[in-house]
Amino acid sequence: MPNKEKLNTPFNLEAEKAILGSVVLDPSKSKTSEFGKLDSDDFYDQRCKIVFDTLKTLLDNGGEVDLITVKNQLLEDGELENVGGVPFVSELTDVVATPEHIAHYVQIVKADSASRAALAISGQVTKVLSDGTNDVTEVLENAGRELLNIARRSNSTNFLAIGPENMAKSYMETLKRRSVADFARTPWDRINRILTCGFEPGKLSLIGGFANSGKSMLKSNLIEYHCEQGFGVISFGLEQGESGEGDRISSLRTNIPLTTIKQIDRWKKYNSDEQIKEWKQALYNGVKYVAKTWDYWLVVKRGITVSDMGREVLRIKEDYKERRVDIVYCDLFDRFTDVVSDAAIISEKLDEVSLLAQELNVHMCLLVQINRAGKNKPAMDKFLWSGKYEQIADLAFLINKSDVEGEEGIITVHIAKQRDGAQGMVHLEYDFSREDYTGRLREGADDSERNRKGDF
Repeated sequence: MPNKEKLNTPFNLEAEKAILGSVVLDPSKSKTSEFGKLDSDDFYDQRCKIVFDTLKTLLDNGGEVDLITVKNQLLEDGELENVGGVPFVSELTDVVATPEHIAHYVQIVKADSASRAALAISGQVTKVLSDGTNDVTEVLENAGRELLNIARRSNSTNFLAIGPENMAKSYMETLKRRSVADFARTPWDRINRILTCGFEPGKLSLIGGFANSGKSMLKSNLIEYHCEQGFGVISFGLEQGESGEGDRISSLRTNIPLTTIKQIDRWKKYNSDEQIKEWKQALYNGVKYVAKTWDYWLVVKRGITVSDMGREVLRIKEDYKERRVDIVYCDLFDRFTDVVSDAAIISEKLDEVSLLAQELNVHMCLLVQINRAGKNKPAMDKFLWSGKYEQIADLAFLINKSDVEGEEGIITVHIAKQRDGAQGMVHLEYDFSREDYTGRLREGADDSERNRKGDF
């Protein structure tokens, strides 16, 4: 049975392992200011403490650092069995999405270390005061000083002060960078007029909606537009899969109805040989065009984790250095294998995805299902499992299909959040009939009258 005290102790074994694994994968990370702030007492897991001390020994002696040298040093020190043997050492690199995230891992471990130290002081205060023989003021003052020292040691924030003489120059440089920035936007002018920066590198956006509300339709339209504009896109099609997303893209490229593409096995029954030949040629030309022209990768592996996603994006960037990777889409982020129905875990994983966007300098766009319970229209506070979606996202689109008779082909896109920008609402139209449906979203009639109906 798990030790109750250990379960209530603040620590993150994955983050502790990731720090060590990052240095094993890239020893230069040991020279960062973040790593330099650590000592073995910051690690809660005894095995990680031992490996940290072993790494410091190797680094201080100018030795090479890799899995083999670490295992050999542990063996020489008689510590290999104490850390769980070779399997534990090998696990250290498996949890690392990229060594570039070491600052984030250190931040987690330092925060947990500070929490444990604070809890220890709290326990000491309780013990000392419980016998009633000590001066309360003196005990609390001593505890306050110790807590303040903990806070100072754990504060790793670096501040940049811009003096009056440099402020104008710094701001003008910011404006200059912004004026030439190569940000991806959308195919719809009305949405673009609301967006301040669009799909900016290093930022995180959300597309939220109820089940079957048009999230995948919006995503496919954005992918086609972004690729046509010369941006590079990686799509983690965890929900649609290869055929689902491929069918949508093909329908948009060829104007062949999506239902027709999906029912290819029935073509001969209802269509002439000439029509079938024309469709097949159009589909072939569309696929050939995408392969030749677009910087586009579709990842359909199921059972993926956030770390897997980071490694796959890195692999693609390394293998295709001559091509662009600007935007990463991910279906149903809340269904990742390591993101269960727990708000705290989702919050942690969202932090990791946000950091991935910054470190890899790509825009991350997550498709998230919204909880329908008690709401006729999607709202920011109803993201499934909640978590930190609203706080962390830089941009959030909420979409809703109209259920009003006569407006079946209307999708309302609500820019519900935009950091340093306005909110707004735009209505898009699509051919909803079985015969014409391609998923192509077009700007509809004037939005002002529809907005007065209170779609959101």
